[in-house]
Amino acid sequence: MKSLVVVCLVMLSSAASAQTFVGRWYSGNVKECKGHRGATQGLLVYSQTELVGLENTCRIVSAKPKSSAIEMNMRCRGEGMVSIEKETVEVSGNKLHRTVIVERKPMKFTYTRCP
Repeated sequence: MKSLVVVCLVMLSSAASAQTFVGRWYSGNVKECKGHRGATQGLLVYSQTELVGLENTCRIVSAKPKSSAIEMNMRCRGEGMVSIEKETVEVSGNKLHRTVIVERKPMKFTYTRCP
């Protein structure tokens, strides 16, 4: 019975840490947090199943732990286009460190959790 409890606690801990990216994040000015999701420059909104940015929505197809980060594969729609995207996010305190691939090169961005 003790081993079952330990396994459940480990699973809950993993699930909780995997969802630390869920929330509203801003890139420059905290005023971005008051903006509308999908319509505000610098505001990203993550749920367990999607990412919404400026005029762009991505469905998270898969998310797997990679060291202390989460690697996501997404199907995105924006400006009349559909694309397959991959990104890695890592949360440290109230900061989200996001790495995306642009023209086959990794680019890193840092966002702050909205209050």
